[in-house]
Amino acid sequence: MNYDIKSDHVFHKLMDAEGTRFKESLCSDIRGLLSLYEASQLRSHDDVILEEAFRFSTTHLNRWLRELQQQNVEQVGGSADVNFVPRVQVENAIRQPIHKCMTRLAARRYISIYEQTESCDRLLLRLAKLDFNFLQLLYKEELLEVVRWADETEIISKNPYSRSRLAESYFYGVGMFYEPQHSFGRIITAKTSLLLTAIDDTYDSFGTLDELKTFTDAIEKWNPEESQRLPNFMRTSYMALLRAGEEVDKELTRQGRTYASDYYKYQWKEYARTSYIQAPWFINRELPTFQDYFENGLTTGLGYVSMAMALLGLENATKDVYDWLATYPEILVGVAKICRMNNDISSHKREKEISGTGIQCYMNQYNVSEEEAMAKFEEMVEDGWKDMNEECLKSNPMSRETLMSFFNLARMVHVFYGDGVDGFTNPHQVTEPYIRAVLVDPIPA
Repeated sequence: MNYDIKSDHVFHKLMDAEGTRFKESLCSDIRGLLSLYEASQLRSHDDVILEEAFRFSTTHLNRWLRELQQQNVEQVGGSADVNFVPRVQVENAIRQPIHKCMTRLAARRYISIYEQTESCDRLLLRLAKLDFNFLQLLYKEELLEVVRWADETEIISKNPYSRSRLAESYFYGVGMFYEPQHSFGRIITAKTSLLLTAIDDTYDSFGTLDELKTFTDAIEKWNPEESQRLPNFMRTSYMALLRAGEEVDKELTRQGRTYASDYYKYQWKEYARTSYIQAPWFINRELPTFQDYFENGLTTGLGYVSMAMALLGLENATKDVYDWLATYPEILVGVAKICRMNNDISSHKREKEISGTGIQCYMNQYNVSEEEAMAKFEEMVEDGWKDMNEECLKSNPMSRETLMSFFNLARMVHVFYGDGVDGFTNPHQVTEPYIRAVLVDPIPA
């Protein structure tokens, strides 16, 4: 059962006499500011207290960070000090607060920080390192399986125009399910991500409208005989998609969850249908209204099909979960909004010279500048997080594991795109060190 505890009941002691602003005396407590900042990530639409907490803590953490950088100081306090805070902890929190960070990446970072404190429990620290390193070995084995699958299906070798993102795709899987028992979920997430990358690039950059119409019809029919109607460069992706579907069918039949497989295929067909609707807008620069773009883009932004992919890995996702998904609950629309808007923000500068973008749709309709449109899209990302927070905090019949899968997808989107850079397309700019930390480099004993 969830209990609705108002934030003013928790934070009123930290507020001024009017109850509208936080006390300035808090500014000197950097550890307290970090805690307040992390708590503010759970704010909802009408929570003025947590909104003020976010503004207040962000302002003063940035001030602390500037001072530490200017003084070339790596930490606040000594390792034995109860208020010990490494500078990197502040930097990481501002970029990726815990609520918006990949669970395994946050764990790796915290282990390093915990090790620096004199009060750390050495036995617990050793156990944490062993857990991390043993799981990393499992991840490496699974990644090799994904590499073999990619070679067998030729999803990369026969699609040279598409982005080759094997490690990044599997990294998504670890972000969705880090626990050892979710091997199937990680692997099918990686395979689906590879497929989405190849097929998304086909719709966005390579296929003609006639070819895309045939491709969309083939995905709707989901029949291997349709491959004969496709150009060679589409046939490889199509047959790999059907093979992944067969693997899903086999595993979910074993689990008695064929309804999950049906939903997975349905969302693939919806993605293809809406991608074909979008194609002439940008190929011919016939930009739609922003509302038309947004409604269609919630599907082309990959949020819905990604959640269909994610829930395949949860054996306790029952028929009731899928009946609930069919109503498009607020948490599902919220994560789709986060996917769509983050993708638009990060890809706009690259794509605006090649084709139209969602940012340009907004600029045209509302007669605003590029900066104003970007700010609006960033606001919509935050609205998506607030939608999700509200759905999770209110009474909900879904299991915590089910609800957390939505947040795990949103977290991975934030890790890849949260800096305003497309870290999936350009991993060397953003995500390469994250991937190395989680998948490649063990924690020294």
